[in-house]
Amino acid sequence: MCIFQITPLHLKTKYRCYSPTALHKAYTSVTEQGLPVQRASRMYAVPEQTLRDRVNGKINPECVTTGREPVLSMFDEAKLVDHLKTMADYGYGYTRQETADIASEYATQLGKRSKDQPLTIRWMEGFFKRWPEMKVLKPRHWNMLGLKQQMERQLTVILIICIVP
Repeated sequence: MCIFQITPLHLKTKYRCYSPTALHKAYTSVTEQGLPVQRASRMYAVPEQTLRDRVNGKINPECVTTGREPVLSMFDEAKLVDHLKTMADYGYGYTRQETADIASEYATQLGKRSKDQPLTIRWMEGFFKRWPEMKVLKPRHWNMLGLKQQMERQLTVILIICIVP
């Protein structure tokens, strides 16, 4: 007779179940009030090692995101977004690859990226997360955009000016 012990299933917990404000409060209580890291992490329900890394200076206390910094700063990306919106207002939209190429050239001019390391479509995914107002639209036929009527109006104005001296 064989008896097997049933092992409990490991329940997955969500990543980062604490708020940035709780982490900041725990950090200030450790640095200003002298509270031990272990007690502060339990009080504010933040991971002990995360709090310890910030107290010891391994991670900037103001940092709340993971991963690398974006290649372009928010100011530089805002300029790029402004250019893209201006061109869209003129009726010229860029594809994803063209947008990545323009951003690569801009980063190269700023000295933040070399020419042999262009920005990729994966960079574009992060760019769209940082700038949700930028959205990808499928190109439409020019009749649907009303450009045909606009072109006809301009042609009639040109013909009237040419015919009437």
